[in-house]
Amino acid sequence: MSGSKHIVITGASRGLGRHPALKALNGGYSVTGLARTPPPEAGFPSDVTSPANVAQCFSAPRKRPLWALINAAGVGGVCAYCKH
Repeated sequence: MSGSKHIVITGASRGLGRHPALKALNGGYSVTGLARTPPPEAGFPSDVTSPANVAQCFSAPRKRPLWALINAAGVGGVCAYCKH
């Protein structure tokens, strides 16, 4: 049903991006996971905090059209702007 649909997921190696990446893979979608430490299932190393790295990632020739983009990349830890 979904075999030809391609999804790009940022933050796919853990946290909020990991679950939809695995769910989509198990559902038969083609998945490209972007993460600083890419997931072994379907990953591409990309640091989304680096504009040059993101440009390089998306300038590569695409073999299939993009069906969906899930932007789940984030940074954990203490927020510098949060009041404690």
